[in-house]
Amino acid sequence: KFQPMIGPYDSGDPTVIEFHLLTMRMAGIDGVIVDWYGLTDFRDYAELHRNTTRVLQCCERLGMKFVICYEDQTIPALVQAGRVQQADRVSHAAGELAWLGRYWFRSGAYVRQQGRPLLLSFGQAGLTDAEWTNCLQQSATDVVYVSQHHRRTAAAGAFDWPVPQDADRAWDRFMKQSATGDQSIPVAFPRFVDVYAEAGTGKSYGLVADDGGRRFRRQLEQAMRSGAAVVQIA
Repeated sequence: KFQPMIGPYDSGDPTVIEFHLLTMRMAGIDGVIVDWYGLTDFRDYAELHRNTTRVLQCCERLGMKFVICYEDQTIPALVQAGRVQQADRVSHAAGELAWLGRYWFRSGAYVRQQGRPLLLSFGQAGLTDAEWTNCLQQSATDVVYVSQHHRRTAAAGAFDWPVPQDADRAWDRFMKQSATGDQSIPVAFPRFVDVYAEAGTGKSYGLVADDGGRRFRRQLEQAMRSGAAVVQIA
């Protein structure tokens, strides 16, 4: 359906990473937010960690910025596989944050707000609201935590993400709700197309057409005018 201009590629290839980051920088994008699945050698998590390390190293070299979005849905998967005990869900997440505090958060390329590293979490199906509060209380590193779609109790704000079933109304709703001076991060996206049904892995989330670029232009212009410290392009 879609093919990269450079053809199929290995996302861990340092040359490809450099090409992508340079293309972003030429387009006026300051840096990247990377989904991170943690440190455990399970499924493809170790490979994703290795590739994320390469992206950070390239950001440092090119003078670009870097933020981690933690996929805490990894924790129920690790519990189900017997790799983490149910009672250790919070301590496992706190250990992941402790590692980030010792290493990536200290990078000069890592985004900080009010002197604190910015941390996102993706989804609502991993840690509960109370578990996130407990996790951040245990953390030795004081972070600016931002949760997806809805501001959790311990979060400084929320970040938006495409909702294909209700794309425009969900986007407008987030922009209205987040105009309260917190650390919310709006998103701009040109379209949404997935291959889950086509690949036989599950139902499609739906299609959002690009509308000749008008949707992306409207979202990006409004997000930039919102005064948000960070605007995400998906």
